[in-house]
Order: sequence, then C-alpha cells, then structure tokens
Amino acid sequence: MQKSVSALGFEMGVNIDLGACEKVRLRSHEARRSIRLQPKEVLPVSLFGVRLPDVLVSVDWRRCYVALVDITRLILDDHQEQRRLFAIIDQIDRTNNQGLEVVWSRLATLLEVHAEAEERHFYPALLKVGEGAGGRADADEETEDAIKDHNEIRQAVAKVGECPVGSEAWSLAVDAANKANSKHMGEEEREGLTDFRRTASIEKRHQLGVAFITFMTKHNDGVAVVEKDPAKYVEQNKPR
Repeated sequence: MQKSVSALGFEMGVNIDLGACEKVRLRSHEARRSIRLQPKEVLPVSLFGVRLPDVLVSVDWRRCYVALVDITRLILDDHQEQRRLFAIIDQIDRTNNQGLEVVWSRLATLLEVHAEAEERHFYPALLKVGEGAGGRADADEETEDAIKDHNEIRQAVAKVGECPVGSEAWSLAVDAANKANSKHMGEEEREGLTDFRRTASIEKRHQLGVAFITFMTKHNDGVAVVEKDPAKYVEQNKPR
C-alpha cells in the first residue's frame, strides 16, 4: 500500500503529478532512512543533480521512490490533451461560434508548439540513441515519418483557418486535422516513444523533459509555423 507525500505530511515545495514521472528505486542510506522520517522533514538527497524538493517523493512501507519528469510521459500527456480538445469541439453546438473558435485556437496552438518542442528536443535525441520500434527499421525512419506527419498536421490546421467557423467546411477540416493528428500520435506512441524509453537513460529523459516543458510553457501563446523537409531534418540532426 502506497501513501502520497501529502498523506504523510511532507513539505516538498512542489507538487508534480506522478502521471508525468518515472519512479526510480533509491538504494542510498537516505532513501532507506526515509520511511522513518517524521512529518515535514525533507530528505537531503539529490538525483542526477536534482535536489529534493525539486522532485516528488512517494513512500510505501518498504521502499522510497523519486518521481522525475520524463519527456516521454510529457509527450503522452500532451497527446491526451489534444484528444480531449478534439472531443470537446465535437460536443460544442455548431452555432456557438465563439466557443468553437476559442477552443480550436487553443488546440491549434498546442498542436504547433508541441510539434516544435518535439522537433527541438525529442527527435534530435532519438536520432542519437534510437534503434527502431513498432515496425520501423531505425530512428532515422521513425523521425523522418514523424516530421512528415508534423507538416501534414500543420497543413490540416491551416485549412481549418480558411473556413468560416462552425460551417460544414470548417467541421470537415477539423475532422481532417483530427485524423492526421490521431494517425501521427498512434505511430509516435508505438515507435519513437517506445524506442526512446528502451534506449535512453532515465537521466537523459529527465533532462529533456525539463527542456521540453520549459519550451512549452515559454511559448504558451504560440510559435511561428515552419514546415521542415523530413530528409534534411534527419540529416542535420543525426550524430556526426
């Protein structure tokens, strides 16, 4: 039976959702000692240069785990949010132009910032360590297909912007964007993300996770839409 930090009364300074973290067994003296800590006592432990309380600790009766930000988990969280926003749009009356426009604007921004964050932080790292997964021969193939998908999603989002909000043409364009994005997410989850979890160290996944969420937060209002040539992108980002 596991108890949360809040249930035990620890004050760690931050509250990171375990859903966005990687649990790592600590074998240090401090970790073993932690299950006997009194409420409000903070562990003098660091992991990968990250001092508690920059991470969330969860404790069961015998083990202490440190939960770290992980880029693969953050990408999955974004995917879930994208699916949620598409589902919300499906449920808004087509005469509610303001509601449709506001939710679509948020989703369109998320799609672009997410793609750009992946292209800056995830795929260059995948090209360095990936070995291929989900039927793909190698990381080059995974990455080239993903960049191609990103361009297709950008084009589908642009088509939505050409249609009057709430019109039949607008709804069809949103459906097309949803289809393109769903295809990409499914492939990415089976291929690149699976490959990276198998080949990248937890430390690297944490470091990239921090960079990824920093970029996403900094550009919450959007970034310039820039399509990239898939083959050139792979060539430019492959390790030398």
